[in-house]
This record gives sequence, C-alpha cells and structure tokens, in this order.
Amino acid sequence: MREPIAVRHLAAPDIHLVVDWARQEGWNPGINDASCFYAADPGGFLASLNREAPAAVISLVRYDASFAFLGLYICQPDLRGQGYGFRVWEASMASAGARTIALDGVPAQQEKYTRSGFELAWRNTRYEIQEGTGDDIPGLIDLDSVPFTDITRYDADVFEADRRTFLRFWLAQPGASRLGIVHDGRLAGWGLLKPCAEGSKIGPPASRRPGCTGARRRRSTSERCGASRPSNSADPGQCALHSSAGQNAAGPTPTIRMDS
Repeated sequence: MREPIAVRHLAAPDIHLVVDWARQEGWNPGINDASCFYAADPGGFLASLNREAPAAVISLVRYDASFAFLGLYICQPDLRGQGYGFRVWEASMASAGARTIALDGVPAQQEKYTRSGFELAWRNTRYEIQEGTGDDIPGLIDLDSVPFTDITRYDADVFEADRRTFLRFWLAQPGASRLGIVHDGRLAGWGLLKPCAEGSKIGPPASRRPGCTGARRRRSTSERCGASRPSNSADPGQCALHSSAGQNAAGPTPTIRMDS
C-alpha cells in the first residue's frame, strides 16, 4: 500500500527552486517574484514530497484575512499523474481557510479550475514590445518620491485586499523601475517594471484614470532598451491597452483571472 504523500512548507533557502521550475516551464518569472511573495507570507509556499524531495510546489499567499493569491503551481514532469500535484493543491486550499482565492491561468485549464470552485473574473492579454516611444508624459513621476502611505492608501481603492506588507517588499525589489502618475496633485496610478529571467515585465499597473496605464508603460519601456518587456492588460475596462503596445508589440498571449 502506498504511503500518503507528505506536504511541507518551503523555507526561504528553497524558494529559488520554485523560480527555477517556473523558468523551466517557460513562464519567465520575475527574478524577485518568489522572494517578495515569501516575505509577504512565509507560510505560503508548499511542496509535496517524493522521498523527501519536492515533487510539486504551489504558492498560496495570504494578503489578509479575506484574500489570497495562488500561483507557481508546478509538478516535476516525470512525476505528473501520480497525485503529487493534487496533494499540494489540496493543502493550499486548506491553508486559505474562508478567504477568496484568485489565480491567473491559461484558458486551456479554465474548465479544470471551474471544477475546483473557481469562476472567471476577466481575461488578460499579454503583449511584448522591444522598445518604448520615449514620449514626454505629463504628470509622470518617480514613484520613490511618493510616501509609502500615499501609495498604500491609493492601492486600497483599486485592489480588493490589504497588501501593505507585500507592497513594501514588491516596491523595494532591486533592479526595478517604479513610476507613478500625478493628477490634480494626487497619485492617479502607478506601475513597476521588474527584471525577469529574460528581459523585464510591466505590471500589473494600478490606475483609475483612462490613459494612465499606457503612459506609464510607454515611459517604462523607453527606459529599458535591448530586452523584451511583456505587459498584462485586463480586456474589460483597460482603455490603455492599445496605447501600451504600439507597432513594435508582439502578441497577444491570453491568460485568465479566476476567483473562488
């Protein structure tokens, strides 16, 4: 009789393993993604074990008492179909408690996530651009000049959970460009260009005003020449989508956002 599959929390020194696996899957993760999420929730990374070695991993980062985000769900290719992925999935769902869980996934897996109780929230489109326009953007500022309390106050109006702990690490990650838009003397949007295994990624940006996300993306891409920069936009309500791509953009690549 087969022994039950064990699950354990990943410690900080193990987090590089998750990033390496994501890179091998072709996901091109941000270099600092896992460490930022780990700092926000040290208990949020789990692995199912095969002979004491990780066989499948997942992150379920709990921002606050009501919301968590799931990602980096990967099983070693030679161990798929043997229950390791399902076991670590079960453990992550249990750790979420009564929280709403969000995830980004590929459309091909939508039916699978629906069977687990998730519903489609919106569809993302990912574009890739080789260089920015270098446009002069009115109101564009270095986000480092904005007090952290102003950023978190703004974020509370556009994001569904309290993620102050996460943002403290996310915005401080090395090698990133942090930009904001000011309108009528107040922060009207912000975004971050983060280094990845290949090139950089923009987003997800936060903005209530039409055009702000596109403005930040154009300037962000102009600051990092010589490497591709994918960016995500939600299809409904993201009026800056077309201005962020331009003639040098490749894509689109679809993903989906789902909530439990």
